[in-house]
Amino acid sequence: MLTPNIQPRFWTYLGLSLFFSFIAPAIMLGGLWIILIVITQIPWTNHLGEEALSIFTNFLATFGSGQPLEGMFVISSVAAIVGGLFDTYASSQSRSSH
Repeated sequence: MLTPNIQPRFWTYLGLSLFFSFIAPAIMLGGLWIILIVITQIPWTNHLGEEALSIFTNFLATFGSGQPLEGMFVISSVAAIVGGLFDTYASSQSRSSH
């Protein structure tokens, strides 16, 4: 039977990849959400900010069963899974070339 030779560093790198792949979209989406909220507070951009915030929260709510914050976590979780899969693939390719 084939048993893979996995280095202990692999798990560290995979964990870091999952962490940063989750945090990056969460910060980006959360930052955009905060920026749109700030724009709604500025008097001359109030209408534009409210419209953009409504569209953005509806977009996030689509992925979160009606809850925008849950949608942000779903998008971030999917990005983390994809980042972990990419890291696993890249490490398997680098091991096969040695």
